[in-house]
Amino acid sequence: MKLLNFNTPKTRGPVSGLRSSCWALLLFPLACVSPHPSGIEYVGGEDSITSDGLHQIAWEPFGATFVRPGARLQNYHQVIIDPVTISYEKKPSPGRIAYNSIEPNYKLSGSAQVSMRTSFTAALERQLILSGRFEAASKRGEGVLRIRGHIFDLAITAPPMTDQPPDSSTIVANSGHMTLALDLVDSATGQTLLRVVERKAIRDERKFFVSEPVAQSGALREIFGRWAKKLLVEIDQLSALGEIPYPGG
Repeated sequence: MKLLNFNTPKTRGPVSGLRSSCWALLLFPLACVSPHPSGIEYVGGEDSITSDGLHQIAWEPFGATFVRPGARLQNYHQVIIDPVTISYEKKPSPGRIAYNSIEPNYKLSGSAQVSMRTSFTAALERQLILSGRFEAASKRGEGVLRIRGHIFDLAITAPPMTDQPPDSSTIVANSGHMTLALDLVDSATGQTLLRVVERKAIRDERKFFVSEPVAQSGALREIFGRWAKKLLVEIDQLSALGEIPYPGG
């Protein structure tokens, strides 16, 4: 399993920089220092501070949360949502080759990737803009947040309908997995203020479902909707603090 190391000096792009040590942060117990009166507990250890100055905190609702001490999220009232980037855990197998594989990994069609990006953006817009929490911004500037989403380590493990036998359907508990990293960036300075990370199986609320495009799209919309709600909670919680306190402050 790959580790996601946010403070690696060998970052070669937004996704490669996210792919180096997050699993250690998501899977192992956190070593926390004494909590600040605000309720924030900063996490200790060499992997708890990223190369761009974010500090990991023990905080809900995401699997891992990194903040910039001193940031004031309540000062932002407009938002720009960038198109989400998508990358695979490993190179997908072409067509039916994956059907007989011990570890199947299918490639999404071009239209499926477009649908995935559209659903992701729609979920964020519904929670952040249509709810009235933020106004949509057309350009960068003071008081404008930029949200950059990255879906990586994507694996589609259940065959699409075109790769299933004509006389049967594949029933699955989930059709793969993916990890999300969301960066909230000051659009004027380019400085990242908040980063959240979470890994999810691609499934809906049912115990089992048929592996086909409609069900898979529904499962993705559910996941994106929950992530968007969590992000709104995260923003509101940190905004209520005024200034995010410094460690030991």
